[in-house]
Amino acid sequence: MCQNAEDLKPALEHLNTRETVFKIPRDPRLTPIGRYLRKFSIDEWPQLWNVLRGDMSLVGPRPAVPSEVERYQRWQRRACVCAPVSPACGPFPDATTSISKPG
Repeated sequence: MCQNAEDLKPALEHLNTRETVFKIPRDPRLTPIGRYLRKFSIDEWPQLWNVLRGDMSLVGPRPAVPSEVERYQRWQRRACVCAPVSPACGPFPDATTSISKPG
């Protein structure tokens, strides 16, 4: 992306192809190198490397930015309303409990 990509976004709203997320085919804010990286998903490789090393985990998609959530329809907003998962819901409700080896 170019340096002022967020500043250019309002001027490009008319090119948006989706209702909720901001998607433009052939986005003019992308640099040629950035376009290449995205085309082959090379921009995601550092995160994959961190997952393989154990520094990150695969937990799900990135959260939506507030400007996208404002455009959500009612049925889409239901996904935003969910109770957080408590650690007590996992297989080891007590932090001191673990799988012990026999013997």
